[in-house]
Amino acid sequence: MDRHRAALNDAWTATFPDPDSMPARQVVAAPPDGGALVHADLLSWLG
Repeated sequence: MDRHRAALNDAWTATFPDPDSMPARQVVAAPPDGGALVHADLLSWLG
């Protein structure tokens, strides 16, 4: 599961490269449903 979290972290930091304006997030490790590798619910407010 850690390697999948690393892939999500890479995508997150590529999308939000400035740590001072990077949106907060919460990660919960749990077995995904239906054989999925990662399930992510993302919410970001721009503006």
